[in-house]
Amino acid sequence: MKTIKFLLVVLFSFAVAACGSGNGGRATIDTTTPPDSGTTSDTTAPTVLSTSPANNATGVATNTVLTAAFSETMNAATLTKATFILDNRVTGTVTYIGTTATFTPTSNLAYSTTYTATITTGAKDTAGNALAANRTWTFTTAPPPAGSLDTSFDTDGKLTTAIGTDDDSARAIAIQSDGKIVAAGYSWNGTDYDFALARYNTDGSLDTSFDTDGKVTTAFGTGDDSARAIAIQSDGKIVAAGYSWNGTDYDFALARYNTDGSLDASFDTDGKVTTAFGTMNDIAVAIAIQSDGKIVAAGSSWNDANQYYDFALARYNTDGSLDTSFDTDGKLTTAFGSFNDEAYAIAIQSDGKIVAAGYSSNGANDDFALARYNTDGSLDTSFDADGKLTTAIGASNAQAYAIAIQSDDKIVAAGYSSNGANLDFTLARYNTDGSLDTSFGADGKLTTAIGTSYDFTTAIAIQSDGKIVAAGYLSYGAPNDFALARYWP
Repeated sequence: MKTIKFLLVVLFSFAVAACGSGNGGRATIDTTTPPDSGTTSDTTAPTVLSTSPANNATGVATNTVLTAAFSETMNAATLTKATFILDNRVTGTVTYIGTTATFTPTSNLAYSTTYTATITTGAKDTAGNALAANRTWTFTTAPPPAGSLDTSFDTDGKLTTAIGTDDDSARAIAIQSDGKIVAAGYSWNGTDYDFALARYNTDGSLDTSFDTDGKVTTAFGTGDDSARAIAIQSDGKIVAAGYSWNGTDYDFALARYNTDGSLDASFDTDGKVTTAFGTMNDIAVAIAIQSDGKIVAAGSSWNDANQYYDFALARYNTDGSLDTSFDTDGKLTTAFGSFNDEAYAIAIQSDGKIVAAGYSSNGANDDFALARYNTDGSLDTSFDADGKLTTAIGASNAQAYAIAIQSDDKIVAAGYSSNGANLDFTLARYNTDGSLDTSFGADGKLTTAIGTSYDFTTAIAIQSDGKIVAAGYLSYGAPNDFALARYWP
């Protein structure tokens, strides 16, 4: 009996427990999460540890590639041109190796330009974590090397201009205070040559406020007249110098223009003057304005004694008359050797000394030739010991047709030289004592081919920003055209 009672108690307890489970008497399974195994997921945002170029770097090479080093391994698929950006305008390719992303521009960057690089939050690590914020940095590329063409001038640093229907040649250039560029030379009028001037805006386009179309021509007589030099007075008037046929030979010839391109009648009554040195040809090919307003012209004069040309200079008062305080009669000649010596350019130093450039023949070929004069017309013996020097450039002949003085008083001469096949634009820069400046074009000299044949530099000027503008002409079997090039200092 006791055994039966015990079994009934056990069965009753089991029934009560089953009813109290609230699960209809069914057994339950524990589905709760087991205790933490000790591993955690990556939720840390990656960072950029360093960049190249560094932020605010200057003087960066134009062929540089950009790199960014990350704090951890990144998902390479998220590092693309859409997430590694250079100014939204520079195309390139993006690669990723290790923890470093690299942006390689398709072409060289521009000189003297500030760029901004960005890696966006689209860049993610292998766990899918994005950068917390865009990473940006800036850098500035190096300036162009001295002597390279300035592509902001007519898009490629060069231009040509037809003045008439046949040969046109620029022989001189000057920069106005407003930055406009005035070139002078000659143009064929159908019968003979006349003085020809053209004025350009700073971007290389013709200035139509100058004689309505940016160009003007002037005849002195019934024969050939050619402007070979030009200068701008402090009042903005333009003085051109060259030569004019007098019926027997050539004389120095000068013309002065108002700012609108008309002749200035206060200069020798009609805006034009001619000067004879000797009994044969006298040709002015250079001009400069002194600080007192006096005008110095330079060129060559036939020497009856040795039957060759010599350097020739003349100085004029502001009304066009000769200045007799200059070598007593306003004129002088200088011989370098026993062959032809012709001055083609002139400039006034800050101390008032006068520098003339051209060529001197040594009997075999021509060399660049420079002479420096004191204010009274005597040779300056502090310049290469005797006031004169010559420089050989290229394979054979070299002649200087233009000259300019930099703000540091270095002297830049320009002309042409032979490369063995044809002729190129040629520049040389000298220190104040007459020695070559080897920081310019490696050895103080450089050459530039404008076309595929003969390129002549006949004028030069220094802009306020130090850039060097050279002008001349191209000769390639068709009518000649004006040619200009601009160089970094």
